Amino acid sequence: MLIPRRGALMSVLRPYRLERELDSAFYHWLAWLPQWEPRDSYRRTSVCTLCPRYVDALGLEELPHGPLHGIFGAVELLLAQQFDREVAAQFPELRERDEWIVTVDSGLVRFTTHDGDSLDSVLEREGDGVVRPATLQVQSDQVADARVALIRTYWTLFENAVARLGRQKSLILRAVDAHVEPKVRKLADELVAEICRAA
Repeated sequence: MLIPRRGALMSVLRPYRLERELDSAFYHWLAWLPQWEPRDSYRRTSVCTLCPRYVDALGLEELPHGPLHGIFGAVELLLAQQFDREVAAQFPELRERDEWIVTVDSGLVRFTTHDGDSLDSVLEREGDGVVRPATLQVQSDQVADARVALIRTYWTLFENAVARLGRQKSLILRAVDAHVEPKVRKLADELVAEICRAA
């Protein structure tokens, strides 16, 4: 059984580096926000799977998605980097031979073998009586146990990040009101005028 390295969990409980990085990302976002334009939002064609978790957790449902995507994209990148450090600290065996690849994407923690098989497909084949790959030194049932711990790790990181951003919520609201809402209203007025001229 894989056991987290002694003391490794403390890096989740005291993520000072992540806190500094989150603060830096936030203030970079504030500096960038006056440059945001409503038309920038129309370039995105697919539905965003990243922002809803943050919007719901922070209670920012009334704000436009475009400007928020900038800060939440930066935060998610920082969480992925911190999560990668946590994997290395807690379960170094997963990285020693590059047998297992551990990633996080939009809050989903994924485990795949170096051949591209997901952990779930490996477990399913083993449940059907298929022999385990002899090349895997860290077996899939051990990795499944590690996955539970690392999912908890990611969500602890996420909750810490949301709490950190939550302290800045009033500043987020004021900044959007000052730099975003006037541009959105102007664009809406231009669209209405254009429709009226075409009618």
